[in-house]
Amino acid sequence: MMPSTVFVSVLCSVFIAGPVSSSYSLCRNSTLSSQYLCNCSNSQEKDIFEEKRTQATNFLCRCPIAIEGVDISSKNEIEPRDLTGVTTQPYQLRFPEHTQQIKIEDCKSVSYTSETLLDNLNHLEINNAEKVEIKEYLPKALDKLIISGKDENKTVFSCDENMGGYLYGEDNEKAELQFVNVKFPSESDELFTELHAKSFTIEKSSFEPISSKETTLLGEMTLEALTIKNSDIHSIFDLGLLKSHVLQKIEFSNNRIHSTCKPSNEFEHEGLDNHCFIYLHIIQNDTFRGNKVRCSCSFKTFKTDCVNGDRAITQFGAGCSDVILKNTTILLLLVVIAVLSILIIVGSVVFIIRNKKATRTLEEAQRSQAQAEVELQIKRRGDVGPGDDYYSILQEDENDTSQYDIYTD
Repeated sequence: MMPSTVFVSVLCSVFIAGPVSSSYSLCRNSTLSSQYLCNCSNSQEKDIFEEKRTQATNFLCRCPIAIEGVDISSKNEIEPRDLTGVTTQPYQLRFPEHTQQIKIEDCKSVSYTSETLLDNLNHLEINNAEKVEIKEYLPKALDKLIISGKDENKTVFSCDENMGGYLYGEDNEKAELQFVNVKFPSESDELFTELHAKSFTIEKSSFEPISSKETTLLGEMTLEALTIKNSDIHSIFDLGLLKSHVLQKIEFSNNRIHSTCKPSNEFEHEGLDNHCFIYLHIIQNDTFRGNKVRCSCSFKTFKTDCVNGDRAITQFGAGCSDVILKNTTILLLLVVIAVLSILIIVGSVVFIIRNKKATRTLEEAQRSQAQAEVELQIKRRGDVGPGDDYYSILQEDENDTSQYDIYTD
C-alpha cells in the first residue's frame, strides 16, 4: 500500500469514529467507543447505541476509575461528565422509563434515587458495591433483586428513613430477593416491613447490633420461603424473626449468633421466659442446622438489658424445641475443642522431633562405643604404634575379616 493511501485510510477511520468525547455516555456511541458506562440492548438482545438509547430495555453497567458512585434515575437526558480526575460525586444513570433489566458492577456506591419511575423494571442486580441505598419504592414488576458484595468488604445496605422500612410500593408475591455478603448496619430499623414476596435469601451477611432498643432489625414480612445462612448475627432476638410469617419453610443454618439475650422491652410479647426467637412450627431438622452461639450476653448488655441476664444462655433454650437445641453448638466449646486439637498436634510434632533427636543421640553413642571397642582390640593385638591411624590399619587388608571380629571373643 502506498504511503498516501495509508494516510487517506487513517483520515477515513478518524472521521468514521468521530472525535474523542469529553464525557461518558450511557450507551456506546459506536462500535469503537470506549467512553460509555453500559452495554445496552433491547428485548431481542440486539445492541443499542447511544443515539437510540430510548429503545434499549436491558443495561449492563460498570464504573470506570473516574466514577466511584452512580444514581439510578429515570430522567431522560444523560448527564455530561468530564473525564478529568476522579470524583466522589455520583453519576446519574438515566434509564428509559420502559427499562426491564439493570445490572451494575464495580461501583463503590449505588443509589436508587427518589422519584425514579421504572414501572417495567423486572430485574435489578448490583454486584461488588461498598454501599447500596434505596431512596424510592421499588416497582411492583421487580421480580428479581440481587445484591452481592465482596467477602472482605461487604455491601452496606440501607433504606431511606422516610420509606419507613418499606422496600416495595406494592406487593409482589412473585418477587425473589437474594442478598450475599451484605452488611445490615446498626441504623437498620424494621427493614422490609410489609414485604410480601416468594422468597428471601440472605447469605454470608452481617447483622449489626441495632442502635434502637425499641425495635428490631427486620420488620414484619410474609414470605413463602426465608433462608438465612453462613451469616453473623449480633443478637438473635433483635433480628426480629418472630415478626416474619413464613408460609412454607425457613432455612436457618451455619450462622454465628453473638448474643442470645432477650431484651427487657421485647416487642409485643408476653412471657419473655417462655418463647423462642422463632416460631417452632416452621423449624425442621433439615432446615435448622449447624448454628453456633456464644455462651453469654455481650458485655454491653450483660445483666442490663437482658431478661435474667445472669443465665442468658439458658434463656436461649427455655422456649425452643429440641430441634433447635441439638442443632446449635456453643462457640466457646468449639474454641476449646480447637485449642485442644492444636495442642495435640503441637505435642505430637514435639514428640516426633524429640524422638528423632534421641534416636540420633543413641546411634552416635553406639558408633562411639563400637569405635572404642575396635581401638581396644587393635591395641590388644599389639599392631599399633605411637601415632598410627587405627582406621588405616583396619583397612590395610579388606579381605582379612578377622580384624573386624571383635565381638566373638
